[in-house]
Amino acid sequence: MRKNLYLLVIMIVLSLPVYAQDDTYDTERQYTSWSIIAGPTLSGYRFNPEQADNAPDQILAGIGGDIGAAIGYHIAPHWQLRMTAQGYLERCTMIYDDQQSVLSSEGIDLILQAAYSFDINCKNLLVFLGPYTHFILASNSSNHLISNPFKQPVSINPRTGKPLFAMGDTGAGAAMTLMMQFEKKWHIALDIRLGISDMFNSESHNTFIKPYKFALQIGRDI
Repeated sequence: MRKNLYLLVIMIVLSLPVYAQDDTYDTERQYTSWSIIAGPTLSGYRFNPEQADNAPDQILAGIGGDIGAAIGYHIAPHWQLRMTAQGYLERCTMIYDDQQSVLSSEGIDLILQAAYSFDINCKNLLVFLGPYTHFILASNSSNHLISNPFKQPVSINPRTGKPLFAMGDTGAGAAMTLMMQFEKKWHIALDIRLGISDMFNSESHNTFIKPYKFALQIGRDI
């Protein structure tokens, strides 16, 4: 069910209407630009195991991938707002004592950023910065002796008596992107995303395992 929902959302994003734009970059008018993006990612998790009895001993980053679409609204010379929706596949390795498990997860990242562009030798270098949300729709642990850590209780909050979890399945954080635009509407980007907190369980903000991601993306305006 979750995988079907994930595929449906990606298909909707990629099928959104496309508005034709002039090839010439016009800094004196407002306009909308669309692009599709895809590329490999290196993702993992930062964690604080001190208050979590069953937290992993170590989490190693793994290779995954992103694919999605973005819409940019050019509001002023060199300035734009950009909304990106990306489906992802992430993998990392969890180590508990002498056992290992590959954690795979699928979901959607929604990113809202403001960007400023610099003209460099007829090319544009853009710097994007803004918040993002991280939705996990499905996850699986390769070693079933090791529990899937999403929403796995690891301890009890001594103040409230509520369970604390190892990892949240819906998070929020900050995203920074460096993008170089080339001729014929192609661009390449380095994207960094850092999870900061879980969105729905503030009681666990010190014990959640927070995601991070480095993405190399190739895109084309459409």
